[in-house]
Amino acid sequence: MSYPKITLSNGDLQADVFLPDAAEGFYQGPRFDWSGMMDQIRWEGHTFLCSSDITQDKDFRACGTAEELCMGILGTPGPLGYDQAEIGEGFIKPGVGILEKHTDDAYQFEQPHKIIQPGSWDIRHGEDWIEFRQEIDDVKGWGYRYTKRVSVSGDKPEVVIARELENVGSREIDTTHYCHNFMLFDDEPVGPDYIIRLPFAPKIGDEEFFGRVATDDNDIVFSQAIPVGDFAWGVFTGFDEAADYAFELANTKTQTAVRISGNSPLLRFHLYCQQAMICPEPFVRLLAKPGEKTQWQTTYALKHL
Repeated sequence: MSYPKITLSNGDLQADVFLPDAAEGFYQGPRFDWSGMMDQIRWEGHTFLCSSDITQDKDFRACGTAEELCMGILGTPGPLGYDQAEIGEGFIKPGVGILEKHTDDAYQFEQPHKIIQPGSWDIRHGEDWIEFRQEIDDVKGWGYRYTKRVSVSGDKPEVVIARELENVGSREIDTTHYCHNFMLFDDEPVGPDYIIRLPFAPKIGDEEFFGRVATDDNDIVFSQAIPVGDFAWGVFTGFDEAADYAFELANTKTQTAVRISGNSPLLRFHLYCQQAMICPEPFVRLLAKPGEKTQWQTTYALKHL
C-alpha cells in the first residue's frame, strides 16, 4: 500500500518522509509524533533505516525516525493533562493530538488510547526540506505550538531534524523527548557486525539483554545475533557532559556508519533491538514555562568506515 510521503534530496542523499494524515497516513497511532517520520535514508547505494516494509505489520506500526514526547514510563513525565483528566476526558499527546483517558491507572504508551481529535498540521516544503507545525490550545490549561523541520544539508551527507516547542498554555511544560531510531543498515540483521561507539564509558542499568549485548570500553557490542521473534532491551548510564550526546552506530559488514548528535544534554540512553531493527534511543528534557519556547536539534551524519 502506498502512503503519503515526500522525498527530500540534496543530490547524493535522499530521505523519504511520511506525511501526517488522519485518513491515509502510514502512522495514525496514539504514541509517536506523526510528523517527520522518515521511512528510509539512501546514500551511495546504502540504506540506513528499518523501513515500513519491515514494520508495517507490527503492533507499533512505526519506522525510521519515530519520535515520542511525554513517554510516561520509567520515571519520565506522561502526556500533558493526563493526571488532571477524569475518565472520559481528554489529555494531550504532543505530535498526536487529544486522547481520551480510559482508566485511573498510570499512563502506559502501549495502551490503545482513543484519539478524540488528531492535531491538525500546517506543512510546507522545498526540495531539500519540510516543515510541520501543530498547535493545540487550552486543554485544562495545557497548550503548545510545535514546529519540526527536517532538512538535508547542502553537499554534506547529513539529515538534520530541528524542533521548537512553544508553551501557549497557562501550565509549565516539563517533559521528555526521544527518537526511537529504528535503524538497519542495508537490511543486515542485528548481531556482531553492529557496534555503537560512545564518547563515554557506558554502564548497563536495567536490562533484558539475555547475554547478547555487552560493553567494551566506550562501545556497545553484540556477542550474538538477535533471534527471530525475540528482542534485547536495556538502559545505559555513564554520560555527563552535553557533548556526550554524540554517538556512532556502525556496521563492519556494510562498512557504513551514522553519527547521531544532539545539541541538548542527554537525560537517558536506551537500546532496543530485534533481528531487523537496532534502536539507540537518546532522551532529552524539555522545559518551557508559559510563554516560553524550547528548541532542540538532532543531526544524522552518514559516512563510510
